[in-house]
This record gives sequence, structure tokens and C-alpha cells, in this order.
Amino acid sequence: MCCFMDIRFVAHAAIAIEHEGSLLLTDPWFEGKIFNNSWSLVEPPDLSRLDLSRLRHILISHEHPDHLHFPTLRKLRERVSGPLTVYYRAQENKNVREAVEKLGIELVELVPHEECKLESGLTVTGFPTRQDAAQVIRVGDRMILNQNDCRLIPEEVAALRRMYPRIDLWLFQFSLAGYYANEDDPAGLSRARATHLRLVGEYFEAFRPEIFVPYASFVRFCKESNAYMNKWSLDLGEVVEAFPGIPTQILRPGDRVLWSDWSARNKENLAAWRTAFAREVKEEPHKKVDGEEILQAANKLVREGVERELRPFRPPETHFQIRETGHALAIDFAKGRAAVLSGPDRDKLAGVLPGEELLYFLKFPWGADTLNITACFRVTNAHRWGRLLRFRHSLYLGTEKDLYRKRGLFWLMGRFARGVANRTRAILFERGA
Repeated sequence: MCCFMDIRFVAHAAIAIEHEGSLLLTDPWFEGKIFNNSWSLVEPPDLSRLDLSRLRHILISHEHPDHLHFPTLRKLRERVSGPLTVYYRAQENKNVREAVEKLGIELVELVPHEECKLESGLTVTGFPTRQDAAQVIRVGDRMILNQNDCRLIPEEVAALRRMYPRIDLWLFQFSLAGYYANEDDPAGLSRARATHLRLVGEYFEAFRPEIFVPYASFVRFCKESNAYMNKWSLDLGEVVEAFPGIPTQILRPGDRVLWSDWSARNKENLAAWRTAFAREVKEEPHKKVDGEEILQAANKLVREGVERELRPFRPPETHFQIRETGHALAIDFAKGRAAVLSGPDRDKLAGVLPGEELLYFLKFPWGADTLNITACFRVTNAHRWGRLLRFRHSLYLGTEKDLYRKRGLFWLMGRFARGVANRTRAILFERGA
């Protein structure tokens, strides 16, 4: 089926698809800093080429603010007089639905692997993995795979291939995003770069698209404690050079996807992006925070953890060292207490971080996820760090106690058994066995 279609790159993980007079946007983040002011756009979008009065559909892949950015949604709602709909993965937590509808935007939940009709000749199908999701957009007879920064598990890759054996356009993250290793661990950071390049190759072999557009990585780390990550970002030219056999198309803001003859434009765009990424990054200093404010937030979080989770699944006492003062926050969900100490117990220390980042982690339901993506810290004990961040995030997504209420006693007994096995492995890990 033939139809009018125009696909343009907007910014970071946002593309615009004009279809028969209406406009669709994916993951719009158009301004401002995100992840507690630790990420910024390399370049703002060129919106002059978009007729936003035609905007009708917004696809959101997942909840991170470089994909679900409420200030951008609010401004879009103000500029669009007609109906506006967000399409988002189905999930039990209704926080996203409530926040979107509060802006005066309708939200439609995408059922996994079911094609959702947006209008005649335009559909979207979601393939969720953990908290993220890839989406296949069918525009007439074209199949567009928006994988954004989603790490699809093999089952979702297989399901996607069965439903859509032909992919015309594939969009995927080309560089690093978040914490991979400490600043003083070049070997770990090098491995992260190599791993991401390997993923690009593996996903390409799985989907065999006609065109690959690298995107969702047009950001700079802009805080004083995470700016080191800019040195480890993958350059677009490195991706092209690593895969000379992949039909890669490099887009600048406002560029239209071409279905042939883009090599000359690629050279110009690579040069332009290298210039943009080479600009000096203004590093945000960390705000000073009061130790008493940290302790109050910690005590509030501990009370929530004790109330919402069964005791065997609460992590033991863990220490965070505050970078500016050397003091330590001791937080113990198992015994229900928190304290600020003059210094950490090295055996209980998980990591070192600025007080501002620690306070954000404690105060906001999504604080663990945000902290991990900022990379504004140094991990000293990966097991303790990971367990506490996972627990804090479970208070947002759902705890073991919530699962017990749904699944019953037999599930709980099995979960206890797995917990004992995991704890045994952790003890052996800490002892170096």
C-alpha cells in the first residue's frame, strides 16, 4: 500500500514521521538538563521544519527523561490545539498514565506483541524488555524498528523477527549511557565500549535492516563528577568504521531519511557531529547539601522500606561515603535505622558520591535508577552497591511483599530458597572465594 511518508531526525531519540497530513513523534526531549542535571543535549532540535499543529501521536519507549520528558510534553500540549495521544507500554504502575493525563493528553497502553492502529496505514507494536521497550512502526509498507536504547532479550528478538521478518529502518543507540565502571578503571570502560559495538553487530545480524540510523546517544555528561564519561563515548565515525558492511545513515537535526544515495551527506554529517561533540562541556558543580537533610531523607526512606518489604528481603547495613565531607550515611533496612557517621566502616562501604546525588537517591522514588545513569559516583563494593540500589528501586516498581500477596506461600518459599543461594554466593564473593 502506498502512502505519503516523510521521516525526519529531530533530536537524540526523537524522530518525526509525517503520514497523510498527521505527525507522529517518538521520545521527544527538546530542552533542559535531565537525570538530576547530569545530562545535556549535544544540540537542540530544529523544530522549524516540523508543523507541530499536525502532531497527533507521541510514542514513548520507556520512563527515562531522555525519552519521557514531561516539560517537553507540556510544551507540545500547549502548541497543539487538537487531540493528542501518547502510546506507552502496558504496566501495573499507573504513575505514567496519571502524569500524562494530568497534562491533558490521552494515554493508550500498548499490549505486548499486539499491533495497535493509530490511523489508517499507521500502526505500532511494542516489544517490552524489563523497563524498556522497542517498537515497530508500520507506515504503509515500510517497517521502522525504533529500538532506542533497549537491550532486547533473546525471546523478544525472536518474537519481533517472527512478526516482522523485514525491517526497512532500524534506529538504535550508538554510544554509552550511564555507569559502566569507575573513572580510574580504563579497562572496564574499554570493555563497555567493545561490548556496545558487539551489540550493534549482533542486533544488525538479527534484524538485517535495509538502513541503520545510529541515534539515542546525542548527549553530554555535564556534571563535574561524570564528565569523564565524555572521553569514553563512542564516536559516530567509530561505529561506521567498525561495521563497513552495515548500511549506516548519519542524520543531523531536521534531516530527512533517504532511501538511497546518502554517502555524500554522511561525510558532511560526520564532520558536523565531530565538531559538535568536540565543543567544551560546561560542567555543573554539585550543590552543597546539609547532613541533617540527608539523614531526614534516609529515615523517611527506611520507614517506607520497613513498611513495604518483608524483613528477609531488606538489605543489611550499608554505608555511602559523602565525597565533600568524608562522613558516611549508614542505612540499615534490615534493622530499620539510619545514621550519619564521621566515617565509613570499610567492610560495609558500597561507594563514594556527592551529597547532592545521595540526597536525590534518597528522596525520589526513581532515585536509584537516576543515580546509576548519572555515573556521579565511585563504587567500592559492587555487590553491596547493586543490592541497595535494586532494593530502593523495588520500592518504586514493586517489592517481594507485593509479589507474595499476588502469588502466595509457595512462591514465597521458593523465593526464600533463592535468597539463601544468592546470599551464599555473595559471602563467597566478598571473601574472594
